[in-house]
Amino acid sequence: MQCFSRKVRQPQELVSCDVFSGHLQVSESHHRSRSLPPTQSMPNITDHVYGNVKPPSRNHAKRPKRSNRDHELAVDISDAAATENYKSKTATISLGLLCLLLFAGLLALISIFTRSSWSWEAERALQQSLFNNLTEDNQRLQTSCHNLTEEMEQLHTKFKKLAESHGWKYFQGHFYLVSVGNKTWQESQEDCHQRGAELLIISNKEEQSFVHKFRKELWIGLTDLEQEGQWKWVDGTTVNKRVWPQGEPNGATTENCGSIKYFDTETGLNDANCSVPLPWICEVNMK
Repeated sequence: MQCFSRKVRQPQELVSCDVFSGHLQVSESHHRSRSLPPTQSMPNITDHVYGNVKPPSRNHAKRPKRSNRDHELAVDISDAAATENYKSKTATISLGLLCLLLFAGLLALISIFTRSSWSWEAERALQQSLFNNLTEDNQRLQTSCHNLTEEMEQLHTKFKKLAESHGWKYFQGHFYLVSVGNKTWQESQEDCHQRGAELLIISNKEEQSFVHKFRKELWIGLTDLEQEGQWKWVDGTTVNKRVWPQGEPNGATTENCGSIKYFDTETGLNDANCSVPLPWICEVNMK
């Protein structure tokens, strides 16, 4: 609050402003003069201080009246702002839901990938374990096979020596025994069976050449006793006609057993009477 002091008409009186109460006070000078007459009142100083301030005009405080067009425009603007605000909130909520769905999908993918990775690692570990076990088993089998092969070779060597000591001859995995006596074809076959062998079955030219070295007629495992003219080996296989030399077989129903007779021909086979006593040759296949 601002106060102004001024001298009033009395020369020895001053007007002071009380800033706390807002009232004007009249102070007396140190040399006090005489008092005002009781009938004379003090002038209203407030009128002198605020006399030049005009009160505010009431027309200035009045607001201008709005027209209907301005009101509709204001309503439209308010509705547009509300619509925009609603759209903004809707977009924010949609974006939040989309982010939530993406996050859930990401978690699902991570879970699937983790489980797939774990399953793949487990399957790979299982396959590796199976492979290692199979490798170890294969190594053991190879070792066992190698050991068995060595044992078989050793046994074969021992058997060969033992067989040769008893008259057996070895050739290409086969053992052969030529008899020292003579028997019929049926008796010769029975003797071979008792030895765990069969009458000779010629399988190839090399074997036939080996047998020719004995240089004598021998009963072999060849006959047509089951059916005339159908020559077979004792193991049931059919004989090729080309193994017969020219003019053989020629015994018809009287010669139904085969022998080796001719040593200078490629085949050397002959048909003979089964009841004729002849030497024989037994064979054991070691393959």
